[in-house]
Amino acid sequence: MAIVDTPIPADYPAIATIARDLLRASDPSEAFDGTDLINTIEAGHPAMVIREHRGTEEEPAPVVAFAMVHDHARGRIDAKWAVRRGDELYIAHAARCLTWVEKQARALGEKRGEDGFVIVTEVGPNDSIRAEALTDAGYAKARSWVVMDQDIPARMREIKERESDATLAPHVAQNVRVRTLANVEDRRAAHAALEHAFEDHFNHFEENFDEWCERTNLYAHHEWERDLLAELVPEDGSEPIVIGTLMTSWLPESNTAHVEYLGVTREGRGKGAAHALLDAFYALATEHGFARGELFVDADSPTGANLAYEKMHWRPDFRKETWHKEITL
Repeated sequence: MAIVDTPIPADYPAIATIARDLLRASDPSEAFDGTDLINTIEAGHPAMVIREHRGTEEEPAPVVAFAMVHDHARGRIDAKWAVRRGDELYIAHAARCLTWVEKQARALGEKRGEDGFVIVTEVGPNDSIRAEALTDAGYAKARSWVVMDQDIPARMREIKERESDATLAPHVAQNVRVRTLANVEDRRAAHAALEHAFEDHFNHFEENFDEWCERTNLYAHHEWERDLLAELVPEDGSEPIVIGTLMTSWLPESNTAHVEYLGVTREGRGKGAAHALLDAFYALATEHGFARGELFVDADSPTGANLAYEKMHWRPDFRKETWHKEITL
């Protein structure tokens, strides 16, 4: 007998295990401790577990699935859900998860006073059973993403070589400067740069500063002081202009420095700001003992962003998909 229940702290290890197994089906090398999921529950975002009584006396019954929703921004609600891999009742449990997700998402949309919104969730490569469950629930594939990795020591050797041969260096305007974030005003500048950089992206939904900070604080192993700003320094000595940012998280279990976001504003494009931000990221990762870099990039973007990263020696690792369901209230 399946029971939909509210998660308690004793359920957290089972939730993390189910989520980890889902992730490792896509990327067997990925380390994952579930911190971001637990942070989301602890922050008060709607969450549920499914317990399955199968003739045992265990109390409470074992967790076989979980789901949670996060009011990401106006017009978008993120859903995370997973069923224990190989479970004989997978499709039935998945249907329960997705029914619950839609009910909670509708409540959040109504609270915002929206006319409609999109629910966004992820699917790993070749995960046909998860895709089947989403299709049955009215979702459709919206985008493919390439997960890419980077050999950071190799990039640092390359940077060192440029010191003796400037022709090897990418073009970066002389008045572009990169520094780490120092205070809340820098956070505001980073948020504004990301909103500007991605406003023409298919999946952009306007997110205010407080929402963005709250969501960023849920990331596992994020540290604000290791995020980066790219600035244009005017020749007349006036205040620098922020033209880009690179947001990070740091995953010691897999020795990975992860790029959460890299965005450059229209005013900053063509000046080498992305190269400068990545070079600073490599140096920061090296300083803190990380040898592997990782990022996700839109594989369906008409700008060919994934090809641009390949030219910067980022290597395609695996793919994942985002699936959407449009909701009208």
